[in-house]
Amino acid sequence: MFGAKKNKQAVEPANESGKQKGKKEKKGIKRIVILALAAVVVAAAAGAAYCYFSGQIPYVFSESRQAEGKEKKTMVTNLGDVVVNLSDFGSSRYLRLSVVLEYSENIKLEEEIKVKQHKIRDALIDLLRRKTTADVQEPENIETLKRQILDKINEQLAAGKIDSVYFTDFLFQ
Repeated sequence: MFGAKKNKQAVEPANESGKQKGKKEKKGIKRIVILALAAVVVAAAAGAAYCYFSGQIPYVFSESRQAEGKEKKTMVTNLGDVVVNLSDFGSSRYLRLSVVLEYSENIKLEEEIKVKQHKIRDALIDLLRRKTTADVQEPENIETLKRQILDKINEQLAAGKIDSVYFTDFLFQ
């Protein structure tokens, strides 16, 4: 019986040392996996830093940023002051305004506007002479007037189209 107890005790320490070996092996594997993951993260960070500082990444992102925030370049032409008598019956009212044209950057259109400025101003004066005080007095009519001016001027142009018409001075009396 004494031998059996010793044997039983001798077996138990062997099991405990086996469990400790298993735990140590698991800890060793965990350490290797953690170190491998850390090495991958460090390598990825180093690669990203290299690409960023060498200028390879900005080209990838700059195109999308330019597409998002890219504003088209515009040009403007000031037609100067225009003074016309309004067509109110029995009244002598007049309209004075300064017109600025805005259009997408187009050198040919800019040149055409300069060459045809006398025709554009004539068409503008012809349109405005037909207006009454009611046509130019109400704010909602001003947008309609701008649209009519835009259409009238675009009829005169072949190299492109005007995008917007602005009044920098607007007075009727």
